[in-house]
Amino acid sequence: MNTSARKSPRGLKTYALGAAAVAAILTATACDPSGSDDTKSSDKASASSPAQSGGTAPSKPAGGSDGTDGGSGGSGANSGSDTGSDTGSGSGTDDGSKANGGGDSGGSAGSSAIAACETKDLSFGTESKDEPSEDVRHILITVTNTGSKKCNLYSYPDIHFNGARQAISMIKDSDGGEKFLTLEPGKDGYAALLLSGGGMDTMDVKNIPVRLQGAQPGSGMSPTVNVDLPGEEALPMDDGARVTAWGPAEGFLLRFIMDL
Repeated sequence: MNTSARKSPRGLKTYALGAAAVAAILTATACDPSGSDDTKSSDKASASSPAQSGGTAPSKPAGGSDGTDGGSGGSGANSGSDTGSDTGSGSGTDDGSKANGGGDSGGSAGSSAIAACETKDLSFGTESKDEPSEDVRHILITVTNTGSKKCNLYSYPDIHFNGARQAISMIKDSDGGEKFLTLEPGKDGYAALLLSGGGMDTMDVKNIPVRLQGAQPGSGMSPTVNVDLPGEEALPMDDGARVTAWGPAEGFLLRFIMDL
C-alpha cells in the first residue's frame, strides 16, 4: 500500500513534463519565420510589385516626341503612362500651330516689302463707258506696269482738278477691303471715275490730274500725271465727281458709278 502511494506523484510529474514539452514545440512552430502564413504574405507582396513597376512603361511617351513635359509625366505609378501620353501630344500640337502661325506672318511681311509704284514705270489711259448718244460722265482709268518689277498701287488715285475746291473723294467700299493693288510687270489695274454727279462748281476739263498715294492715305504723293480724257473736246466736271479705289477687275469698279 505504501509503495503504490509513493509511485503516484512520479506519474503526475511525468505527465506534467510531457504537456510542457508539447506546448514548447507548438510555440516554436508558431514563431518560425518560415511559416506558411508569412510565405503567403510574401507571395502577395511580390505579385503586386510588378503592377506598380509597370506604371513607368516607356512605350507611350513617344506620342509626344515634340513635348518634353510628356516624358516626365510617365513616371507616376499605374496611371503615369496615360498622363505622359496626353501631355506630350498636347505640347507637340501647340508647337505645330505656332510654326504654321510663324509661316503666315512671314508671307504678309513679304507682300508689304514690295515697293510702291512710280509714275515712270506706268502708263495711263482712259475710256468712256457711256453710250455714244449720252454725255461722257463715266470714265474707266487704266494703268499698266511697264517696268520690270512688281509694285503696289495704294488706296485710290488722288485727283484734284485745277480750280476745284478739293480733291475728288473715294467711293466707300470700292476698295473691296484691300489697301493696295500689286501690279506684276505688264499687268493692268483700274479705277472708275464719275466725272460729273449733278453738283455745282461745273468746269470744263480735258485731262485728269492723277497722283499716286503712299501706303498711308494722303502721304508720299507722286508727281502729277495729266491723263487725257477720251475724245478731243473738253468735258464738264463738277463737285459731285467721285472715284473708286485701284482694283484688278474693271467690272466690279464700274458698278459703283454706273447707276450714279
